[in-house]
Amino acid sequence: MPDDLPPIITFKLGFNLIATPGTAKAVDGVKIGEISKISQDSPNVSDKILSKEVDLIINTPSGKVSAADGYKIRRLAIELGIPYVTTLAGARSALNAIEAIKNSELKVKSLDEYVE
Repeated sequence: MPDDLPPIITFKLGFNLIATPGTAKAVDGVKIGEISKISQDSPNVSDKILSKEVDLIINTPSGKVSAADGYKIRRLAIELGIPYVTTLAGARSALNAIEAIKNSELKVKSLDEYVE
């Protein structure tokens, strides 16, 4: 598995990962806790989000049930101000940015400084 996949990056950054059983089984080499979908019994991903145990959401839904759950997860993320990513490319970019900030000092520049 390539090192730049979001589960590998998140693990290296020290995040604790949770996923639905199907997703957890699809990812090798990374410890992922399993959680039920919103449409299933509690405790489920909605319960974790509402209890503020989730700091970043990476959700790439497929299928009708996943799409309905995805809508509910997006609403919770917006209402609670939790960063939310819906593509693997977006997740990779967000995690690379988090890694860059963790590994170096953040330097702020004005747009004019980039042009000079």
